[in-house]
Amino acid sequence: FINEPSEIMKIYKELKSLDIVRLSLLEKLDIEEKNEASTGVEEHFLCLMQFQEEFFGKIWEYIRKSVQIAQADTRFLVRVLRIIESDRINNEYIKKEFFHLSPELKLKSLSYITKDTADPPADKTRILEFMKELGVGNDVLIEKTLIEIQRSIEARFSSAINEKTDVKEAIGGAETILNDLPIIKEFVAPCYPPVFNIFEFFKNQYLEKIEQSIMKYIPSSESMAESDPGILVVLASWLDNYEVLLEKLDIKPQENQLLNLQLTVRRFMPMFLMHEEGIIERSIGEAWKRELENQSRIVEESGTKGLTSGLAIDIFMIINQHIEVLSGKLKGEYMIEIIKITFEKLNDLFTVMLASSKKITDPGQYLFIVLRLNHMQVINTHFMALKEKCISLTTVDRRERAENIINEKYRAYLEITEGLTETLCNIIQIDIEKELVMHLFTKRWLTETFLPSALVTFEDYLSDFRRLMTDTLHIVKVTCRFVEIFLKKYTDRFILALKQNLKLKKLPFSFPSIPLCIEDVEKNKALI
Repeated sequence: FINEPSEIMKIYKELKSLDIVRLSLLEKLDIEEKNEASTGVEEHFLCLMQFQEEFFGKIWEYIRKSVQIAQADTRFLVRVLRIIESDRINNEYIKKEFFHLSPELKLKSLSYITKDTADPPADKTRILEFMKELGVGNDVLIEKTLIEIQRSIEARFSSAINEKTDVKEAIGGAETILNDLPIIKEFVAPCYPPVFNIFEFFKNQYLEKIEQSIMKYIPSSESMAESDPGILVVLASWLDNYEVLLEKLDIKPQENQLLNLQLTVRRFMPMFLMHEEGIIERSIGEAWKRELENQSRIVEESGTKGLTSGLAIDIFMIINQHIEVLSGKLKGEYMIEIIKITFEKLNDLFTVMLASSKKITDPGQYLFIVLRLNHMQVINTHFMALKEKCISLTTVDRRERAENIINEKYRAYLEITEGLTETLCNIIQIDIEKELVMHLFTKRWLTETFLPSALVTFEDYLSDFRRLMTDTLHIVKVTCRFVEIFLKKYTDRFILALKQNLKLKKLPFSFPSIPLCIEDVEKNKALI
């Protein structure tokens, strides 16, 4: 009978009418005398009192299930709440109409409220404080309603979070619980009379218990984070979602309700960032190690095709996958830190590539540097694509900052590329110098063909560049830079020869500098 929504109000009205009859009979029999007639009336209505207790036991069960019922049928929850509101009015009527009856007998009409075999809620004082804020005094029905709601919240948190032994499961439970708040605001709150201010009550309970429940796991998170840093990602991701949800619901938590969680995440996040830095560094380092092991074979097998390997593709594939996974879990400042670490580790690789190239002194190994310049050309394409991706993954208010961080790293990339170009030119210069520079402006220079031989040697290098370099811009840059270096060496040697011949410490004139730009080379390719 109680499961029929359409019948529940009818049952309540009949039940209350019979209770009024009971009280009226007791009043006429002057029950304070405790005569046999009044005792008989009480026994006669005993089944009524038992049924009333059972009926309201079901009502309180519905109150505890307010969230589930509101999602399924808000009309039914409204009927249940109308019963409670009607009973508040009827109770006031009983107190006034039967004022001369003993409190003990009037209390029997409220036994369904006062009789409570369950343990009292742990923080009943919070309910009383909330009722004081509502200005409802000691309204027993409002108090009972809030107690039952609080019990349902405690049961919800117990099953979703508090009974978990794994911190990730607990955070997953908290994520699920957060989804209750929009439902409560949209479906449950409109069903309750305004006097309850029910969403405020749910909100306060949820915010307090969420923090308490999650913080229980924090003492063990430090040791767990060392073995499984993914915990910190889950916690940070959950906290981000939590803050976004509160903002959407226009909820402004008390400062301390979020502060402890925020401080905890900040305390452990450096550990996670170090872990992520290690992953990226190892991945890039392993790719570079494979490159060094295979570079001789790559050069030997290059043939007439461009001199390339899969280094850049391998590195950026790893980085993109890593960023993709983290982007679904990290937002805001933490995503900025991941972007910064990622591009710093890329720059570390570029620095290692340049340092490794500078160690090459044998002109016979110059193709290793050509290979690295080719890597830089492929890296440039992937670098810019990763830049766009990373910027899109940051929040709007942080995109300019993310772009500035990446642009700074890109400038370092360009400097490394220039450094590789310079290193390649120096290697070529070493090869030409040993046959040419030392003989410039000597007697042998006048009689032998040192300069034409040097130009033939450089032409051989250019032929290899055209065949093996994948970017024509690098060919032009190397050519420009080589000519600058060669002419500088040539003029330095000429000045030295003049000083020695004229026995001067200083020349009475100076040579202008010889800047050479790409446009000059383009116009004078044949001459060069």
